[in-house]
Amino acid sequence: MAMNEFGAGFKIYAKDYASGVFGKVGKNFSNMSSKADSDAKRIQAGMMRIGKGMGLIAAGFGIVRPLQVALREATKLNKALAEVATLTDEVTFPVAKMKDLVKDLSAEYGDESVTQAKALYQTISAGYSDAADAAAMMTTANKLAVGGVTDVATAVDGLTNVMNTYSAANLESLDVSDAMFIAMREGKTTIGELASQIGRVAPGAEALGIKFDELFAAISAVTSKGINTAQTSSGLAAAMANVVKPTADATKEAKRLGIEFSAASLRSKGLSGFLDSITQSAKFNDDTISKLFGSIEAFKVMTALTSNESEKFNAVMEKMAQRAGSTAAAVAKMEKTFEHQSKRMK
Repeated sequence: MAMNEFGAGFKIYAKDYASGVFGKVGKNFSNMSSKADSDAKRIQAGMMRIGKGMGLIAAGFGIVRPLQVALREATKLNKALAEVATLTDEVTFPVAKMKDLVKDLSAEYGDESVTQAKALYQTISAGYSDAADAAAMMTTANKLAVGGVTDVATAVDGLTNVMNTYSAANLESLDVSDAMFIAMREGKTTIGELASQIGRVAPGAEALGIKFDELFAAISAVTSKGINTAQTSSGLAAAMANVVKPTADATKEAKRLGIEFSAASLRSKGLSGFLDSITQSAKFNDDTISKLFGSIEAFKVMTALTSNESEKFNAVMEKMAQRAGSTAAAVAKMEKTFEHQSKRMK
């Protein structure tokens, strides 16, 4: 048995040699080569067909997978929008407008549509059920989230807590956002922390006549001294409680200082004026804050806030007066990053 170059076997019999008919051998080679060529062509054609088939299968998988992902995301989005729709009616905020809004925000700011829909649910839950109002709040919240490196749901929570608490002041969401950026920049806090904690202290502050920008400035000033945002919020809440219900020691110390230490005084003077009345009293000393603000939380925070005659607080308030455009400036910086552009592309 011998093998030619195509791997096919053939036999050369002795009688062929004996008869001297070597031409038959040549013919055997010729026939075999011809057959091998034909087989090779058929195999090649078959492989090409298999290759094309596999290519189609691969292409099919390449198409099916994205379609499956898209279908899953579409299903999630429709479910999220259905949940949003339970909070309002088709006249006030049509589902079609909801869908367009979340998709537009997703493309502009880089969050998934489902994430935007969940944030929209929070927005409407907070009382912004009109389509125009909800769109305005969501737009500001997205800017706050992008510029402040937080999620849009947290941004919505922070903005709506402040705006609903200070509803009588008819605040603009962008103005609140600008104030938050000043507080972040001048203190040792983040937009996420501010948005998460502001709800704990804003109602009490508003009730005592403390303006929202004063509140953010106070948080910023205290955190700049190394006290974290959560402790600052708790301490400010405790301090306000001390003002509302002064202890006997606080009343005695206020009388010695020659000041009025009461909720009425705080409302009439504002936070800045109220603090000045304490620190600028000729009889102010190292024990004054501990006597006026009896709780440990309040003492710690108010000591930081009134240090050097509230120098840091007053400096932040000066920045607050020029806060317009702070959100836009922060967003512009973040939009240039590769991460943000990648999220938008995705």
